[in-house]
Amino acid sequence: MFDAPQTPILTGRHGEPLWPDGFVGSITHKEMLAAAAVASCPSGGFPKDAGAHKGMLAAADGAVVSIGIDAEPCAPLPKGIDLRIATRDELISASTMIDAPYSDRVIFSAKEASYKATFPLDGEVIGFKSLTVTFEPVRRFTVVRARGGNVLAGRWTVIAGHLLCAVVIRRLPDG
Repeated sequence: MFDAPQTPILTGRHGEPLWPDGFVGSITHKEMLAAAAVASCPSGGFPKDAGAHKGMLAAADGAVVSIGIDAEPCAPLPKGIDLRIATRDELISASTMIDAPYSDRVIFSAKEASYKATFPLDGEVIGFKSLTVTFEPVRRFTVVRARGGNVLAGRWTVIAGHLLCAVVIRRLPDG
């Protein structure tokens, strides 16, 4: 456990949680499920400047600078939504890697978790088609952001009838 101030978690202009200095995290909730992930970041996270996104995942020091989590029901997306959030290639790839009728929902959730992880770093509101998801074995995925080509890595799982996706962004070593 880490020493955390007892303070309410307020929300920002876009509904994002505003964590106390020295902490990063993410919140998600659907129907009967609510979850939060929080990490200590003594240096206060990643600076919100134009260079904040460069190669975020190759951290040698392991410092977590942002987290994104998302929960969704284990059910297919409503008809017609799939092509608004994913390309045909993403949908085909997901359906071959994920043996479940809700593979399109896993794409949605992976993109949501990625957005929740990147928004605190740059404040950029991005669309679903700005992210491309590729699924890998053992419930892993990568997400590539169109602008900047940033690559994020994440995992997904199923708990209590919900799928959960998580992305953790770590600090790069200096130099």
